[in-house]
Amino acid sequence: MKGYFQSLFFNFLFLALFGGLAALAFPRAGFSQDLSVPDDFEITLTSAPNLLANPLEKQSIVIKADGTAWFSPRIGDDGQLPGTETELSAEAIEAIYKVVDERNFFELESFYSDPDILDGDYAEITVTADGVSHQVRTVNVRLFDFDLIAMTINARVPKDRTVIYNALIAGHYREIER
Repeated sequence: MKGYFQSLFFNFLFLALFGGLAALAFPRAGFSQDLSVPDDFEITLTSAPNLLANPLEKQSIVIKADGTAWFSPRIGDDGQLPGTETELSAEAIEAIYKVVDERNFFELESFYSDPDILDGDYAEITVTADGVSHQVRTVNVRLFDFDLIAMTINARVPKDRTVIYNALIAGHYREIER
């Protein structure tokens, strides 16, 4: 677990430093330094056990371009948490959209799994932007680009409303390449 987060941190740090320098030296064609969030931007992050016994075990966050964030009812540390809505800052929405863009979310396959693990959980991200929607589901695997998007969302929502799935916290999951 600790090794996975350290690995993600160092990979993120390397990509941030290298990517920042590369972007200055070699800007992407069609990439604006002021990446604007499309008006129809919406991202949903969901996780649940593969063998769902209690509907409250499913966790979801829906975030819209205007900053509206909806959190599903769920089981928290102190019992059941009701569904709720809050507002995220424009900076939070921009950061989430930026990582979706930088990690080329729309180029990911729609499904990644480890067929050797039958139980466990899944995580799913659905993004709509510029009139296009794409959904990616991971089942018992670590996929760096996907996990980085989930961690970016989790870093910008209240701690008791983060969406956690096994691949984010358990170091023994297989790491999958795009």
